[in-house]
Parts: sequence; structure tokens; C-alpha cells
Amino acid sequence: MSNLKDDDLKEMIKNSDIKEFEGRFQRLKYLISIHKDIYLPYPSLCEEYYEEARLCWYNGAFIASILMTQLTFEELFRSYFRMSYGVNGELRFYKEKNKVDNASFYALIEEACLCGWINNNEKNELHNLRRIRNPYVHTKDIPLKTRKKIDFFNLFTKIYAPELIEGSAEEDAKFAITLLIRSYPDIALRAFQK
Repeated sequence: MSNLKDDDLKEMIKNSDIKEFEGRFQRLKYLISIHKDIYLPYPSLCEEYYEEARLCWYNGAFIASILMTQLTFEELFRSYFRMSYGVNGELRFYKEKNKVDNASFYALIEEACLCGWINNNEKNELHNLRRIRNPYVHTKDIPLKTRKKIDFFNLFTKIYAPELIEGSAEEDAKFAITLLIRSYPDIALRAFQK
């Protein structure tokens, strides 16, 4: 590979662009169809994560899109609670009194709902995002007694041969990116209104 010349690399890029064009076109069309024309002064990391999640979706990096979507929401919640509860602040409403910086995504979602920032429907969708994300970041061995829990083999199949099992990484990413674009601006706006 290291012997490739610039012309060879350019040819590889052209071939990739041709091959991936239709998928990127359809994903961009979908992004535009669900886009909200709302701009807020998001916390800087959130804005970067938001843009990267959309870029990952557009380019077909589905797992990265899921992870970046989750990071966007997590950092929004964490930033808001840092601001509201102070440096080294603790969650106030969630049953476990964690420091904001140490709180899990689960705890941040629960805190956001308990303090009235998000509603139950948004809470449920965010927990669904968390459940979708978990297998990609916490892969497991093949269960010995049951195959009900997702394991690395099922996850591999979900990515490379989704027609063999229920669901795909692309479907998971579509749920995540839809949640991000439809819900994130409204949730972020409420942070400035609280």
C-alpha cells in the first residue's frame, strides 16, 4: 500500500465516490427532510458532536453516528448540570447522588426528567438510544445458555449481514440521527429557558 502514487490514491477516491454516491445522496436527502431551522448557542462540545453525528450519518459511518448522537445528548445534560449545580456539583433529584462529572448517561437522563427539563416521552426515547448504543460499546461473548442478549456474533451480523437477523446498524443509526435532529434543538432550548 505504501507504494501507491498520488494518481493511484486519486483513482481510489474517485471509485469510492462513485460507489458511495447513491447512499450519501439518500442519507443527505433524509437529513434535509427532518432538519429544523433552529440555531442555538449550544455548548461548544455539543455543537461539535452534533455536527459530527450528522457527518457520520451522511458518510454511512452508522456506529459512529449512534455514538456521536449519544455523546451530544450526554454532554448537553452534563454541561447544563455543571452550570446549574456548580463545579463538582452532585445530581439533586436522581436517587444516587453522583457527581455530575461521574454520572452515567442513564443517571443524567433520569435527572433531566426528574428536574422537569425533559418529558417522559423524551426520557423513553433517550433510554432507547442508550439501549441501542450499549451493544456497540459493551460487546459480550456468545451466551452459553441463551442467545437472547446481543453478543459479538449477532452484532457483527447486524453490521455486515443485517438481512440474516432483525435490525441493522443502519436502522439503529437512523433512529439515533432522527432523535438528534428532531429532539435535540427543543431540549437544548429548554436549557436556556430553565
